[in-house]
Amino acid sequence: MISIITGDIIDSSKLSDPDEWLISIKDFLNDKVGKEPKYWEIYRGDSFQFEAGPAESFKLAICLKALLMSEANVDARISIGIGSSLHSRERISESTGEAFLYSGHGFETLRNEKRTLAFASPWADLNEEMNLFFTFIDHITQSWTQVLSETVYAAMNDTQFTQVDLAAALGISQPSVSTRMQRARLHEINEFNKYFEKRISRYTGLI
Repeated sequence: MISIITGDIIDSSKLSDPDEWLISIKDFLNDKVGKEPKYWEIYRGDSFQFEAGPAESFKLAICLKALLMSEANVDARISIGIGSSLHSRERISESTGEAFLYSGHGFETLRNEKRTLAFASPWADLNEEMNLFFTFIDHITQSWTQVLSETVYAAMNDTQFTQVDLAAALGISQPSVSTRMQRARLHEINEFNKYFEKRISRYTGLI
């Protein structure tokens, strides 16, 4: 099974310089996902889709949101779909399977609701559970400022970083790092990510 993440930039038409987010997301996807266009693509100017391992999909989605907020001050709607991949072709946009259908279905629900995160899979009980959690996660991410997002991204992108390391990387004091992490509810995000990984791994038979 695979995870397909589908998303778009919120209010992209209001951006004065679209390259602000394009450069950031391309570098991120090249580093974390693989080569374009087999594993990721950007299309219609403000939309994107990429493949990931099911258990790591939430972390990648949150890291991407934090990166976009910190570097371009934009947010993204993101739908995580988990399922099979029937036909993997040279372009991800031409590939087919359950994961693509679920991701697309979840994304459509975001267009009709004031949410930026959605989850869809073959398991109705898991969908209900994860979307409930995602509602609370959504409230947390909506409160992030650019500086909080910068800290979240730095911390989640390299989990080996201590607060002292983060302080040096961000050019701020260690107490400031601690304050930012608390305000961003990073501990809660990380705890949920651990829970997400375990739940998804059990359902997909990876453990």
